[in-house]
Amino acid sequence: MARVLRSLPMTSFYLAIPRPYEDEVVEELGRLGIIQLTKERVEIGEEVSELSTYDKFLRVSERVSTLLTSMEGFLGSKEEYGRVEKNLKMNLEEMEKFSEEYGKMVDEIAKEFDNTQRENEELKSIVSNLEFLKTYKIRLDEIGDFKHVFVKVGFLQNVFLTKLEEYLKDLETVFEAKPGRPKESFVMIVGNLDYKSNVEKALTLLNFEEIKFPKWVNPDPELALQDIKKRTDSNIEKIRDQYKKLIKLNEKILERKPYVSFMREVKSSLFRTKSLSLLRGWIPAEKSDILKDKVESLTGKVMYLKFEGPKHEEAVPIKLRDKGILAKFELLTILRGIPDYREINPTPIFMILFILMYGMMFGDFGEGIVISLLGAFFATRKKAVLGISRRAINKLGWIMIFSGIVATFFGLLYGEVFLYESHLLEEVRHSLGLPALGPLSEMEKITQMIVVALIFGVIQLTIALGLGFVNRFLREGAIEAIFNGKGLLGLVFYVVGVFLAINIAQGGMRLDAFLYPQNIPLTAICLASLVLILLSPLLISLMKKHEFHPIEKIFEGFGEAIEIFIGLLANSFSYLRVAAFAVAHAALGLSAVMLSQMAGPIAGFLVMNVIGILIEGFVVGIQTIRLLYYEFSTKFYSGGGVIYRPLTLPTIFEKDIKGS
Repeated sequence: MARVLRSLPMTSFYLAIPRPYEDEVVEELGRLGIIQLTKERVEIGEEVSELSTYDKFLRVSERVSTLLTSMEGFLGSKEEYGRVEKNLKMNLEEMEKFSEEYGKMVDEIAKEFDNTQRENEELKSIVSNLEFLKTYKIRLDEIGDFKHVFVKVGFLQNVFLTKLEEYLKDLETVFEAKPGRPKESFVMIVGNLDYKSNVEKALTLLNFEEIKFPKWVNPDPELALQDIKKRTDSNIEKIRDQYKKLIKLNEKILERKPYVSFMREVKSSLFRTKSLSLLRGWIPAEKSDILKDKVESLTGKVMYLKFEGPKHEEAVPIKLRDKGILAKFELLTILRGIPDYREINPTPIFMILFILMYGMMFGDFGEGIVISLLGAFFATRKKAVLGISRRAINKLGWIMIFSGIVATFFGLLYGEVFLYESHLLEEVRHSLGLPALGPLSEMEKITQMIVVALIFGVIQLTIALGLGFVNRFLREGAIEAIFNGKGLLGLVFYVVGVFLAINIAQGGMRLDAFLYPQNIPLTAICLASLVLILLSPLLISLMKKHEFHPIEKIFEGFGEAIEIFIGLLANSFSYLRVAAFAVAHAALGLSAVMLSQMAGPIAGFLVMNVIGILIEGFVVGIQTIRLLYYEFSTKFYSGGGVIYRPLTLPTIFEKDIKGS
């Protein structure tokens, strides 16, 4: 267990190799998959100059991907692509040539696609207007200026029709309004050519939208619609051809992209002198000999390799050692934040506490089994669910399986199955020699559950403060671990304070109970701990010989002391929600009984069980997370670590003999 609670020991390395070996060495290191490079600047050397070549290739790749997505939206369909049969490696000259040649091709396709999109949008607008002309049997050559009259068609908002009639009354112009677009009328206007300019001014005031057509449009609306359909279909086929051409180009890119992306990542972390290539990074301490042997074999021992342990100020990547079921519950830790290298991995503790609290709050023999079965369904899913990735939904499934098992066990202790108080479960529990925590519809059992919840909360907070002491000792040293409200002083204050509170409660809650002979030592320890917490910022600064302002440190300590006193008290009572939700579940059973009297036993219990599983099951999960993340983990967990992501190049690459 102690091994699991600590992350894998890491060591930093500094590697210098002759430049001719650079690509061969980094490729082999990628295949090993054991080092993580850092981008921290070394004392000597310059950044790699050819990064722009890699970036140029990757920009072409990104543009092709974006263009394919846009074309799929335009065409309304998508072809399967993305699988490659081989992976190719490229040198810089081949990469430059490839990016130049295909970059120009992508530019041309993008330009043509934009023009076609614009044209199709214009054609779509023309089609919409032609449909109205076809409906009302108006030819295009019947619109325009003639010898003595002019004819206009267009759209006008319905609210302006009365105004239009008023404006045109003295302008020897008439109009006819017919149904048009929503809240608008299709209007045909015929007037004396001499008054055209006055009519146009009036139409402008009324926001009249005149319909105009390009000269190439056939005067017959029906024939014009046929011509435009052919033109639109031709454009779609043109884009489809370009789409297929891009898919082929994308396949070429995907054959080369893994190698280019890998080399781009390496080169961005690499520095060079005139004759050397310099790399710095992290490696699991147990793998350091593998790195040394591999580089020596590739360079004929012409290299320099130095290993150093982590320094206090360095951000060390962390590799968790969770295996098997623990790896599934790692999701709880990652959601809270990556553990710091110098603190305990809380996954095993999170696992135990989560399933215990969930089971206590959702104790039901039948519904617990359903939760486990739902978890088994999610744990075996091969696809994402509701936008949650397959890996995450599988881990969530395993969490549900174990939470359901514990909920089933507590359902046995409560004597509840599908919200029903079962005497059969009582007999099973009695035969197994298990304690009775239910039925929770009885006041005696409710009181008992409240006490259990408080004891459970006290144990959790005691563990949290103990872990806080350990983590501060690992991260900051003994002084900070001892003189801290969430370290040893906080632990002493809380544990002694709990015993003092129990004694006072047993003494009748009298104010003078603090001064009872048996309570005086406990009271003195609590007060001394609280005073030391108040003075802790000042004491730490004195012992570490830091420059400080005494008043500022005292105020800082005062705030910390108040926070610890009120916070621990509030956190302890916050665990009453464990009992509250357990009792609420029993109350849901009483609701099921009442509903069954009105709608029948099957319908009543079925509806309330569905509500219990879907709604209460979710809410209990949220409350469990809240207790775990806020009341518990804030006492010891920083979650500010960096995950270990080793450089990997698992594929064996062929030489790109064809180039572009």
